[in-house]
Amino acid sequence: LMDRLLDAILTLCFLSVDLLIQFGVIVVVIDCMVEHEGNVMIQEKGCAILALLASTENLQVNLSIAETDGIDMLVSALAGFTENLAIQMDACRALSHLSIDHESRLMISTQGGLILLVNAMNKYHSDLGLLEAAASALLNLSSDAEEHVLLGSGVVETIINTMKMHVESPRLSETCLGVLQNISMRSKDAKRSISKAGGIGAVTFSIKEFMGSPSVLERSFTTLWSLAVLEDNQPLIASENGISLVINGMMALISYEKVQKQACGCLCTLSSNSHNKTLIRDLGGVDAIVYAMWSHYSSEALLIEACRALSSLAVNVQTNEVMIASEGEINAILSGMRRFPSSERLQEHACVALRNFLLSPDNAAVVRPQASELEELVNAASSRFPQKCADRARQVVTSLHQ
Repeated sequence: LMDRLLDAILTLCFLSVDLLIQFGVIVVVIDCMVEHEGNVMIQEKGCAILALLASTENLQVNLSIAETDGIDMLVSALAGFTENLAIQMDACRALSHLSIDHESRLMISTQGGLILLVNAMNKYHSDLGLLEAAASALLNLSSDAEEHVLLGSGVVETIINTMKMHVESPRLSETCLGVLQNISMRSKDAKRSISKAGGIGAVTFSIKEFMGSPSVLERSFTTLWSLAVLEDNQPLIASENGISLVINGMMALISYEKVQKQACGCLCTLSSNSHNKTLIRDLGGVDAIVYAMWSHYSSEALLIEACRALSSLAVNVQTNEVMIASEGEINAILSGMRRFPSSERLQEHACVALRNFLLSPDNAAVVRPQASELEELVNAASSRFPQKCADRARQVVTSLHQ
């Protein structure tokens, strides 16, 4: 009887989800799953119904599933029916939607759902549908799960292996990159774990494989940027051709603002390594940054990251060298200062970049024809943001008149 009831509900799910919700079907389904926890057919249909209902991403529906032990039953089904692909698939799908909510994420993690999702991915590593659903759930869960749970459950290794095995799917790669990004942003230990598991190579391979995908490149550059914060990772990224791939990606997708912003941030962080700084210059990274600044001159966020990158690339402290600048870099910086006079961060990093370039007398000579406008802009920045800009502005003006 219960089996036929769930059959009828499952059929109705494809016709009118709203009607089922109105008549309290969620409670009926979960009660049935609780009562028949060992019955494979009932668990299979129950998970399928909950997956369909959760896919509406209706807040009231998902709260109702969570509050009536639906998450308990989905996690229990994942644990108890590991040999049943249909149950594993639908439980992963349901959890991928339910984990959008913060409280639901806590429930899933607390009940061991995270490691069960990892186990499902490892067992059914060739099933793209299950992998996409499980990775989507892990993307949500990795945003606030405890770090020791993430690092101790094999998430990093499983995600990286999945990326390597399924190079044909940009959507799966993007989701997996999001998981690595979330974990990498936690701590130095997390960055180290990703690197040790081969994560840098997996990210750079994704850039190369999906060079035409803005969403994949944005996630890849964000992940590399985060990983590069750990100094030990900076030469490793360069050895995996990460720098040339970032620059090539910038040139390939010049019209995508978010891609350009993340790339500028990534190059800025990578350039704190002396060898990388030289490599970025030699591979055309400065030109790529300037092109991004002109292509997205109205984006304050991008211009800030671009000015940060140029200020870092301008000076190599270890070799005591100053990069020879062209009018292109200087004009792009001045344009940003003109357009966003009220942006403290942009003015600050623009002043730092100008100060660094003008440490070279040759660069000062290049800039001198624009001296009056440059002085006006840095003095305005100094007046408006004295704590951030005054010292740098004075240094710029001093260099101009030497």
